[in-house]
Amino acid sequence: MNKGNNTIINILFEWIYVFFMIQVIFVLLLIGEDIYSGMKESGKRNTETETALLSRDVGKPYSDWEKSPTGSAKYLDGTTVFVSIFLEDTEADWTPADRYLVRKNMNIATDYLKEEGKRYGKQVELIYDTNEHPDLEFHMKYGQPFVEEEEGDAYTDMVLAVYEYIHDEIPVRDIMKEYQVNSIGFLCFADHTASQALTYHYGTEIDSYFYPEISFINLRWESSGENVNPTTYAHEILHLFGARDFYLSSERYGITREIVDYVVENYETEIMLGYSAAGIDEKDRISLDITKLTAYYLGWLSYITELDRFPTMAEKNPACFTMQKDSEGKEVYQAASRLKLEGSIRQDLYFAACGIFIVIQGIFTMRKLNRIRKRQLKYN
Repeated sequence: MNKGNNTIINILFEWIYVFFMIQVIFVLLLIGEDIYSGMKESGKRNTETETALLSRDVGKPYSDWEKSPTGSAKYLDGTTVFVSIFLEDTEADWTPADRYLVRKNMNIATDYLKEEGKRYGKQVELIYDTNEHPDLEFHMKYGQPFVEEEEGDAYTDMVLAVYEYIHDEIPVRDIMKEYQVNSIGFLCFADHTASQALTYHYGTEIDSYFYPEISFINLRWESSGENVNPTTYAHEILHLFGARDFYLSSERYGITREIVDYVVENYETEIMLGYSAAGIDEKDRISLDITKLTAYYLGWLSYITELDRFPTMAEKNPACFTMQKDSEGKEVYQAASRLKLEGSIRQDLYFAACGIFIVIQGIFTMRKLNRIRKRQLKYN
């Protein structure tokens, strides 16, 4: 009987010992995770993310058309083709000087994106020059005046007309096959003044008809009459690859007023703040930066420390815009972090480990108790 009591005491000590070891191992894992997170933010490669990005274009060009959550312009890493659409509405008057200005700004913007990519270890290749590649330039006849205001049926009709033109008139499949790419963006240039440039990216909840991603860029600013600078071109192109605006809040995409204030205070040269935020308006170069905030949205970094402070910034996939619907059916932003922020992944791991421990240790305990009973029956 004493032997049986000793065995039960030993079992209790085993439970205590194993449970203690689980705590030790879990603490070590947390320390390792913190160290690894710091390495990722410093720009070192995350194996899982890098593998996913390297394999993103596996397969034939156009093979995943309307299937990838990134939209038509996939990752700003590798090769992307840009198709230029010159909008010829009833008020447009395209001159050789106007076309030269568009190409000049595109040259500066794309060179800038390539150099910024190098800082993050990315090889950005952009095919866009319509002088070298005339098959990438199209002229869209539009029998109505250009509409700048976003609100109203006239504006919606104009935007839908551009989508229809892409679907009906531009041989997207042939272009992607010719240039051996799976990533393509569309730049629609308008010979007009406007108060803003706009990009229509593809979101996970949008109908596949809107899979082509388009940036609308006007020649001049309405407020000053000055030509739109190359910084705006780069800014709008970055939207095609998942970059968020930081100069205004957007609950739809998780950019709160607090985040905007934080970026203005700590990242004043962030290009997604807009050139006016930093007081810079340059015609022949781009002095703003792609900071780690935009690098995260592009998929160039898989983690930044700001995610711990602002969990609504988290995005499920790189180079994507994710929205979900609330209980009333309205489209709202819901963070779907690929890292499960705010410690939830740690809790999941902890409870999973405890559950496994209880099951395994319970099995061993039952076996030992059975042996004790057998011995007791034998001696009795």
